[in-house]
Parts: sequence; C-alpha cells; structure tokens
Amino acid sequence: MNKLYAVFFSLLIVLLFTGSAFAQIKLPQKETKSNPKPVQEKAPKKEEEKKSKGLVQTLKVTSNAPCKFYVDGEFKGIVNSDQILKTDLSKGEYQFKAISTDNDADVWQAFYTVDQVSVEKFYEIDLQTMINGRVAFEKAAVDAKRQLEQREEERLKKEAQDARDKQEREAQYNTTIAKANDYYLDKDYAQAEMNYTKALELKPSSMEAKNGMENIYYHKATKNDTEEWYSYYIKNYPSGTYINDVKKKYEVRKEENAYQRAKSSNQMDDYESYVNKYPSGKYANETKTLVENSYFSFGQNSYNSKSYDEAKKQLEYYINRYPSGRYISDARDLKAKTDRKIKAANRPDKFILSYAFDRNAYIGLTLGTYNQKKAGMYFALRMNSDLFTWNTYTSNDVPDYFARIGELRAGKMDGILGMTYGIVNPIWLYMGVGMGFYPKFVNYYYDGKTEWVRNSSDIGGSVTEYNRTKIPFLHEFGLAVSLGPINGSAGVCLRNYKEAFMMFTVGFSINR
Repeated sequence: MNKLYAVFFSLLIVLLFTGSAFAQIKLPQKETKSNPKPVQEKAPKKEEEKKSKGLVQTLKVTSNAPCKFYVDGEFKGIVNSDQILKTDLSKGEYQFKAISTDNDADVWQAFYTVDQVSVEKFYEIDLQTMINGRVAFEKAAVDAKRQLEQREEERLKKEAQDARDKQEREAQYNTTIAKANDYYLDKDYAQAEMNYTKALELKPSSMEAKNGMENIYYHKATKNDTEEWYSYYIKNYPSGTYINDVKKKYEVRKEENAYQRAKSSNQMDDYESYVNKYPSGKYANETKTLVENSYFSFGQNSYNSKSYDEAKKQLEYYINRYPSGRYISDARDLKAKTDRKIKAANRPDKFILSYAFDRNAYIGLTLGTYNQKKAGMYFALRMNSDLFTWNTYTSNDVPDYFARIGELRAGKMDGILGMTYGIVNPIWLYMGVGMGFYPKFVNYYYDGKTEWVRNSSDIGGSVTEYNRTKIPFLHEFGLAVSLGPINGSAGVCLRNYKEAFMMFTVGFSINR
C-alpha cells in the first residue's frame, strides 16, 4: 500500500513540473517597426565552435563584486563571489572588462595574455576596490562641499561680528582720544600717555593719537634732559615736529656728559675722547690745557720716581705733540737728563781684579763686581811678608837656656767680604767686614845659631803679653772709581773699632 502512495505522488510532481514548463514557453511574434525585437546579449559559443579553434586554456573567473564580464567586448556572463564563470581562450592577448551590475559607472578593465593551453587557471576580478574608491571619492566630495558651506557660513558670521566690533572700537576710540586730549591739556602727562596708547591699540592708524604720543615723548625728553630720552625721540620720530630742537639738545647733552665723565674719572682717555669729539666745544680750551699739563707731569713724575724708560717715552710724546707747548723747554731739558740716566743705567756691569795694600800689608788682592742696577760683591785679602816667618818653636816649648836677641817680627793677614753699590757713575761705595790674623815672632840665639819663636811671652827682657797672636774684627768702607778698564779705591779699615788705617786698591775692570 505504501508503495502505491509513493508512485502516485511521484507522478503528481512530474505532471506539475511539466505543466509549469509549458506555461513559460512563449510563441514567436512577428517583428514590426512599432515592436522591435529586443537586443539580446550574445550567448556563449557552442562547445563545438571552441574545439574547432584548436587547443585552449580554460579560465575560471570569479569577482569580489557582482558584474557582467566581457572578453574583447564579447559578453561572457554574470560573475560574483559565490560562483565561477568558465571560458576557454586560445593563445593570444585579450582585453577583460567587468561592469558592476549595481552601477554601470563602476567599470574594471585589464589585459590578459594566454601563453599556456590545455590547462585550467583561476582568475579573480578585484571590482570591489574600484567600487570602494568611487564611494570614498563621492563621500569625500560630499564632505568637502559640506565643509565649504560651513566655512562660508562662518565667514559671513565673522564679517558680521567684525563689523559690530569695528563699530564698537570706533566708539571706544572716540571716547579714549577725547580723554587723552583733555589730560594732555591739563598737563597730566601720565594719564594722557595711557589713553593715547589705548587709542592706538583701538586704531593703530590714528594720526591724532600718534601726534599726541610724540608730544608726550618730547615733553619727557626735555624734562629728563638725558641722552637716552633724546635718542628715543630721534629714533621713533625722525621726521617729528620737534626733531631739530631735540637734535640740538641731544648734542649739547652728549658734550656735557662726555666732559663730566672725564672730570669724574680723571682718566686721560676720557679727556682725550672729549677733545677729539668736541675740538671746538664748550670745555675744549680747558681740556686741551689740562691734557698738555698732564702729559708733561707724567714725564716729570716718572723721572722723579726713577722710571727713566717710561719718562723718556712720555717726554718724547709731549715734545712731538706740543712742539710749541708751554713746557717745551723744560721737557727737552728733562729729556736730556733722562737720556743720561738711561745711558748710565745701561752701562755694563764689571768684574774687577785689583792689587790691594795698606801701610802694614803690602801684599794683597781684591776680586769683585761693580753692578749698574744692583749691589755687587767683593773679597779682599791683604798680608805682609813677616806672616811667612818660619818659626822653630812656640812660646810653650822654647828651651829655657835660649837667649833673646831682641829682633821682633809682626805678621799680618786681613780677609774681608763685602758689597759694592753704584752711587753716581763711575763712583761706587763699598763696605765689608772680616777678620785679621796677626802672629808675632821673636828671635833667640844659642850655641851659634838663631831661632824664631811664635807667640813668645815673658821670656827674658821686655817680651810681654802684647807679642801674642791677635785675631781682631775688621770693618772697612770707602769709595771706588772705575774708568774704562782701570779702577781704584781708597778707604778706611777699623780694627776692633779702636784703630783705623787707610787701604788702597788699583787694578783692572772687565765688562761682563
């Protein structure tokens, strides 16, 4: 029974499908001018036609957006992302075109080359990117139009606001400039300046406010009477109403300041600067006299302080600058003295080697230096021949049986170390200190021969204490003269500050 039901329903379904198919078949109609035949898209070629061309490449085409696909202008079918369109192509180059089914403005084109046949290949059309680009462009165009409209609206609003602000500023300006003028007439310059400044902020081109400010700054410049205020006016109002008057006052103030600056600092550079800038100025004669006096005083003071090189330079400057000056004669005389001093100071130092003697010591030598600009040193040694007496005994070991003959010898040797100092060329002062060695010798006789005894004491006759050796302290001083290669000296030597005797030298000087 169930099988009969199944067969019945199957027949029913077949009859329904067949009737629907017949209902959709349209009978051919006769073409007329008033009813032209619709243009049909070209159907794909039949498989037999394709095979007649020889070997082909089967291309599987898909698209990320629904489109109509053409090859060399021939319609191939509808393509979208969920279906694949197959087309066979022989070797060669083809032009592909895809037109969006939603918008004919979205057209994609590309060239494709078939270099392999008997193969299948997959080809994807990227139409969506083009569609996205068109949509983005249209959106950007809409946004741009909207922005232009907004800017135009804002511009119109701003123009309206600017007009209202301008009208308000004009009213404020008129009120402010009137106040500024009233304050200026009342000589309340601070309030006038404040209001003129505000008026210029409201209306920068206002000549009335600019003239008012110029009057304010002229008043300040003349009241303060300073270089800064005059300079400010000249800089900001080079063609101002009071420019000539301000320039004159400015020059007067500059000269006065230059003189007061020099007088306050008392520096030669400032006085010189004043004279150079204002040779015919109010204080020119006074300053010129002061400068001349100062230059001569500089040279004179340097000479008095023994700065001879500086004195020479300053005196030469005075003589060259003031050949007819009031101190020209004194300057030339002082310059000559300065030259002599410099010449003397520049003389070379000398090494001396001299024969030294006194009345009891006629064998001697002096070695030392005579310096021009600083102290020198010397060493002197003087002695007599009795110093070299050969003694056989001393007073401590002489035999008692020796008889004194009575002949006495007094030996002498002085050693001095001292300094020399130039006084006036060619004269030097010298002084020194040292020690003496004075032995005594007595002659004795015994058994046909004589002997000398040193430091004899109380050995018969008149030989007493004074015969013993003495070592005194010596102090000497004197003057020395050096003329060319020859030098000499004379002085006094004090022995224990009890005895005094003269000593002399003569010898040679050598430049060093």
